[in-house]
Amino acid sequence: MHTQSTRNADFALPRRSRSTFRRGGPDAGALPAQVAAVTYRACDVAVVGAGAFGAWTALSLAEAGVRVTMIDMYPTPNPRSSSGGESRNIRAAYGADAFYTRWARRAWAIWGERQRQFETTLVYPCGSLRAGSDAEIAAQADLFAALGAAFEVLSPDEVESRWPQVRWSAPATFYEPESGVLAAELSLREVERALRRANGQVIRGRGTLLGQGASTRLEVDGEQFPCGTIVLACGPWLPRLLPDLLGGFIRTPRRELLFVAPELGDPRFGWERCPNLVDPLGWTSADLGNGVKIAPPMRGIDMDPDSAERLPTPLAIDGAKQFLTARLPALAKRPIISAYVSQLENTASEDFIIDRHPEAAHVVIAGGGSGHAFKFGPLLGDYVAQMVLDGSRGEHAARFGLAAHRPLLPGEGA
Repeated sequence: MHTQSTRNADFALPRRSRSTFRRGGPDAGALPAQVAAVTYRACDVAVVGAGAFGAWTALSLAEAGVRVTMIDMYPTPNPRSSSGGESRNIRAAYGADAFYTRWARRAWAIWGERQRQFETTLVYPCGSLRAGSDAEIAAQADLFAALGAAFEVLSPDEVESRWPQVRWSAPATFYEPESGVLAAELSLREVERALRRANGQVIRGRGTLLGQGASTRLEVDGEQFPCGTIVLACGPWLPRLLPDLLGGFIRTPRRELLFVAPELGDPRFGWERCPNLVDPLGWTSADLGNGVKIAPPMRGIDMDPDSAERLPTPLAIDGAKQFLTARLPALAKRPIISAYVSQLENTASEDFIIDRHPEAAHVVIAGGGSGHAFKFGPLLGDYVAQMVLDGSRGEHAARFGLAAHRPLLPGEGA
C-alpha cells in the first residue's frame, strides 16, 4: 500500500472573495448597445440555459454586479437536461492530465465554500475507488504526490478489508479520499435562489438567435430580448442553436442510471461507509438516501433531449445486475427502485467548448460537458463570467476554444 494522506476535507475552508473578478475601469468588458426594450427587464447579459454551465455563470455575473437574466425552456430541475438527477460524482483523478486534476481540486474547495454560503448540504465526501492499469495508477499517484493531494494505492485485499461490502479484483486501485457525491438538482435550485437574491432575473422561455455577425440578437418566445452579451449554455441544445458552427461537434449519447435499495436498516452502502466505485463494469454513486446509483456501460445509442423516452432498457438493467453481482453482492438481489435516463453532450476530445462566436463577439458559447462538467460548475461559472467581464476568449482558449475542436468521427463520443 502506498499512502499520501491528509484528513478528508471537512469544508472548513476560508471564504473566498468575489473580488477575484477583474472588473477594471468603467469600460471594462463593455457591452454592445441594447436592442429595443420590450416587456422584459433590460440586462447586460442574457444566459441561455440553466444547467451547470448556465446557472453558475449567471450567479457569478450577478455577484460581480452585472445585470443578468437566465433563460431556460424548462423549470429547475429539468429532467431533460444533462445536469439533472439526484447526484453527480466529484473526483480529481484524471490519469496524467494535470489540468483537470488541478481544476477539480479547486472546484472541490469552491463547492465547500458554496455549501456554507447556501447553508445546505451539497457535498458528501465518501471518497472514490478507481481501478486501473499499473501504469495508469502510477501516473495518477505521481501527479497527486506532486500536487500534495491525498491518495492511497490499494491492493484488492486492502480494499476488501477496509470495505467488506465490496468485492474487488483490480490488481491496483487508486483511492481518493477528497472526493465524493454532489447533490445535483438541489445545488441547481440553490444557485437559482442565490441568483434571484443577487438581483438576477430568471425567465422560462425558448431562446433563439436571429441575424448574423455583429447584428446577432436574442429572441425569447418570439420577442426581442434586450441585452448586450449573450451566453449560450444550453447543453445538448447547443448544436440546434448554432447548427452551422457546432453541427457534428457534440454528440448526445444515452446514459441510464439505476438506483438499488439496500435492505432496510443496512447501513453499509450509505455515503458515510461506502465509497464511489469505478471499474470497467460500471461506476456507482454512494447512497444519499434513495439507493446506490449504478451506471452500467452503454455506448452508441444517441438520444434526442426533447423527444426520447426516458425509461430504463433491459440492457441497462442486466448491466447493473452484473455489476452488483461482481462488486456489491449483498445488493445483487435487491430491487431497482428508480431510474434516471439522461444524455451526455460529448466532444471529440472530451474538453469543453468555451469561446466567443467567431462572427459575433458578443455571443459566448459554453458547453460540451462530456460527462464531467458538473463537478466544475462553480469554477466554470467564474471562468465564463470572467470572459464576459474582460472581453476575452478565456485564459484556456488553447484547450476550450473552437479552434481546438473538430467534428466527431463515426463511433467517437459514444
